[in-house]
This record gives sequence, C-alpha cells and structure tokens, in this order.
Amino acid sequence: MNKRIGQLAEESGLLGPRSRVGDAHKAAEKFAEHIISECIGVAEQEDTDVMMKEGYPCSQTAKKIRDHFGVK
Repeated sequence: MNKRIGQLAEESGLLGPRSRVGDAHKAAEKFAEHIISECIGVAEQEDTDVMMKEGYPCSQTAKKIRDHFGVK
C-alpha cells in the first residue's frame, strides 16, 4: 500500500488502533473523502502550473472532480 494511502486510511479510522467494525461504513466514507480531497489538491496544483507555464486559463480539473463527487 502506498504510504500516503495508508496514512489516510489511519486518519479516517479505516485502519489502525482506532478502527472498529461498527464504524466501518463511516470510516470508509471518510477515507473516500480523504482520497478525493487529495486528488483535488493535485488537480489544483496542476491547473496552476499549466496556467503559469503556458499562459492560458486552467482546465478546471479540480472543479470537475468536485462536481462529479459532490465535494465542496
């Protein structure tokens, strides 16, 4: 498992000492939210880099990810 994915799984309570079977659904949902947030962060950075290097407006990839998953 990728180190960052492992960290996100622990932070959400999916893995590690805080994980409990009764909280599995909530933890899995939180884990997915963490992963989506990380993807949005990467897309935002990429959009910014492209805009600065190429001199044209960003592709708004982060916005598309947010809209697709309903994340603010």
